[in-house]
Amino acid sequence: MARLVFLAALAVLLPVAVFGAQCAQSEESMCVFTCNGTMFNLTDVFKYPVTIADDSRGYNYEWNPCEYQACKDEIEPGEDCAICQKADRYYNCGHIQQAVFLMQQYTPFMWKIQYLWGTDWRMTEFTFLVDKNRDIPTVTFTGEDPYLQYNFFVTGKCIGQPYCNYGVAAQMGVVNANMMTFAALFLLAISICLSSAEQCLPKTGNPCKFDCNGTEFDISHVFDYPYNIDNNFMWCPCKGCICEYSKGPKAAVCQSGSNAGQLQDPVFILERTDPYLFTIEYTSGLSYRISIFTFIVSEDYPKPNIVFAGGSNPILQYNFQVTGKCLGQPDCKTKGPNPFH
Repeated sequence: MARLVFLAALAVLLPVAVFGAQCAQSEESMCVFTCNGTMFNLTDVFKYPVTIADDSRGYNYEWNPCEYQACKDEIEPGEDCAICQKADRYYNCGHIQQAVFLMQQYTPFMWKIQYLWGTDWRMTEFTFLVDKNRDIPTVTFTGEDPYLQYNFFVTGKCIGQPYCNYGVAAQMGVVNANMMTFAALFLLAISICLSSAEQCLPKTGNPCKFDCNGTEFDISHVFDYPYNIDNNFMWCPCKGCICEYSKGPKAAVCQSGSNAGQLQDPVFILERTDPYLFTIEYTSGLSYRISIFTFIVSEDYPKPNIVFAGGSNPILQYNFQVTGKCLGQPDCKTKGPNPFH
């Protein structure tokens, strides 16, 4: 009886649970990604390799996120191709190693996987969106935009998100599968109790302000922007910068003159509230550079401080740590020049 009550409580909690995470490709399996201990597994979503048609041009794509596959590419003939385009000839559209996993939202689950460094800088982006009304997963080609970026959309009830993985019950048997499901739900319930993480939305017209279910975070006055970091990075979170060597959208971060993360669509994740800890991610920079800022509220730092915490882990990701007493959290806004005046 207690177990039924516990599961009933979980049924109420799970639809509204929200998590913030930065995810990494597993060393054991290239189609498994781990987000702060939570696993996303593409192994049983499709029978790989999957052939995907581009009917508008008569091209085909072969995708295998789990195993090395060869692409008969005259320029990139290696066997580490995640997706191979069959057009006038074969093209490697992204390597399987060091795939980039980007969480977009958690209710329902939505994420992206990017495969980089294909032939002549080709890259591929898959967008995954859980749809409980689609029992059978589907994958479709949605277009080439921008040039040499190939975009696909995966949707379905079970597309690799936690605790919803095809093939598990068949491999383990009904009893063992039920035991595993109960254990997984128990661990998830603990995570819900311990985590207050949520994804917050940038406010229209001011990408330095974020709304977390009615609670506002405002980093407009934390520093005097644009702010130079480590003599190598320029941070412009409110109005953006034009990087010397990059054309196109404004950057939130310039790295030695190159766009290291676009100003538009920053991802704000509130990790905890006591003390406050949150991250802001700027994505889609030059060659898909990413910059991640981690904010840690601490009474030990009356004046805000920022340091470069390392880069290229994973490849082309730049990490920064911001500490201070007032970092834009509610009821503690620093004084300073307003970049919008």
